[in-house]
Amino acid sequence: VALRIRPLSEKETIQGCTECLTLIPDAPQQILIGTDRSFTFDYVFPSDTEQDEVFQDCAISLLDKFVEG
Repeated sequence: VALRIRPLSEKETIQGCTECLTLIPDAPQQILIGTDRSFTFDYVFPSDTEQDEVFQDCAISLLDKFVEG
């Protein structure tokens, strides 16, 4: 399972909202929501990640296996 953190919208930025997710430094596939809820994913991408990077890192190998049969 992959997670790409959504950047704040313009409206959220104007309202002074901040991101509520924290990437855990020593555990790159873990995020912290608030101060007490952590979740683990196969892939975690920060909000500035481009779509191509997400595809290259977690989808292309699946696509290759699909094509191979």
